[in-house]
Amino acid sequence: MVKKEFVWNRDWIHSYISNWCLFERFKFSNALSNHDILHIFGNEHIHAIKHIANAGYYLRDLTSLAGIDEKKTIDLLGVNLISRDRMVLKKLDPIIGTSHNHFINKQVTYCPNCIKSGFHSIFHQLNLFKYCVFHPNIALIDSCEKCDTLFGEYLLFNNPNPPFTCKCGTSLLDSTNVISIFNSWEKKFTIKDKELLNLLTIYKHQKTTPVIIHPQRIFRKDEGYDQSALFLLINYTKNYYLNAVLSDSKALKVEYNQNSLSSKNSFKKALNNYNITFDYRNRFHTFEEKDKIDAIFFEIYIHSRNIYKAIKRYLLKTYLKKHKNCIHLNNELLESGAYCKFATAFTFWREEFEGINLSHTVRESPEKTKIFNFESYNEQFSLYTRGFYSTYLEDLLDRCFKITRDSKIIDINQIKKIVSTLLSYFLVERFLKYLDLISNSSTYKRFNYYLPREVPMHLVILDTQTNKTTIYHQNIHGKFKKIVQDIQNEQNTCGFDRNQKYNPYRTPLQLAIQKVDRSKD
Repeated sequence: MVKKEFVWNRDWIHSYISNWCLFERFKFSNALSNHDILHIFGNEHIHAIKHIANAGYYLRDLTSLAGIDEKKTIDLLGVNLISRDRMVLKKLDPIIGTSHNHFINKQVTYCPNCIKSGFHSIFHQLNLFKYCVFHPNIALIDSCEKCDTLFGEYLLFNNPNPPFTCKCGTSLLDSTNVISIFNSWEKKFTIKDKELLNLLTIYKHQKTTPVIIHPQRIFRKDEGYDQSALFLLINYTKNYYLNAVLSDSKALKVEYNQNSLSSKNSFKKALNNYNITFDYRNRFHTFEEKDKIDAIFFEIYIHSRNIYKAIKRYLLKTYLKKHKNCIHLNNELLESGAYCKFATAFTFWREEFEGINLSHTVRESPEKTKIFNFESYNEQFSLYTRGFYSTYLEDLLDRCFKITRDSKIIDINQIKKIVSTLLSYFLVERFLKYLDLISNSSTYKRFNYYLPREVPMHLVILDTQTNKTTIYHQNIHGKFKKIVQDIQNEQNTCGFDRNQKYNPYRTPLQLAIQKVDRSKD
């Protein structure tokens, strides 16, 4: 079991063990400190630092292993740790795509049962999982069960404590006998999460990995995700790989196929439209490649404006048809102490997506926007919708364009279809959220219309081999109709009284001026 001057057994490395656990075991078996680990396994970047303890987060990162020497891991551990890490993470591609860093918890997250045997898995560290995949009934934790202190960051040299030990001195291992501990490290843990097992089995037969886009890759990793989102994600992914018919009526599946001829014609129209609108930009020079990309972005910009207007008209003609007067007099109603739930929800919805800060400027009237509200020439572009959705859509388009950087073969129609499907879904879903918030009297108060910055669960799969795009998202129309029906069945849903004459709404500035005028009198 002795390799060189270190105690190590190759059998202590098995499937899905985390890098943090490997180094903790190496420290434990050789009575080493964190400084020793950095010195032994560090590459030239680590040794270039005068004091190893000053190594930054990047070099101590256990996901990228930027500070680890590849050859030393082979010599000392008997495995190429960097290659092994890539292979393990690749097996997770069907679930989380290729941007793994977004899914790694900042703090060490572990299973209380697994850690007793000195085992910590990469699945424990993924923020997609709230329960251990080896013990499905055991919740994952990130702090000491005795002192409730965070165990430490997922980094090399994350704390000065002995391996598998909290700052308070509590050992996470269930034995103090070294031989028993070493024997427990050879124990093989079996994945018991059926959904994860099915997905990993299906993925083994896939030759290529398509581009996978879903909301988790966009937002910060410390926001956390619930199991229901993971359940939807796994179901969507399984359905795609099995090419099966959706059995769940609450889910929708949309597929688009590339049409190269139609796409070329659309691209020419986009260039012509951009050239006419921004003729001053190419008046003294010919079209460059970035101008062509700008033309596509401008086409998406116009397209997104039209989608927003279409959804707004749809809401006004259906669910808001009987409340148009309420929308127009929304602020007057609020000032008189009454309000209409539908009008208030619509006001907040428009306020978010049009970037209007003051509710008194929101009316049923047309949007006060200009077609030239567009920035793209400096590798930036704007969408009509505002708020954090525009940030998400920017990233979505960026992912679409990374498939190919050649503007001549970009399928602009396919990108527009993706934007049409997702933006329409986002807009309707957000209005539903506002309506649900306001209809809940226990959570809604006047001017308190905060909603979490959550993009609804969905999945976009771009397959470059078949030139097919598949989109999955929830079918919210049934829930929408139910909430509307519940509100309509309530009493005092609408505060608008046709027989009452409402005083004109006065802005805070108008009220202040009126107060000053009265004081002068």
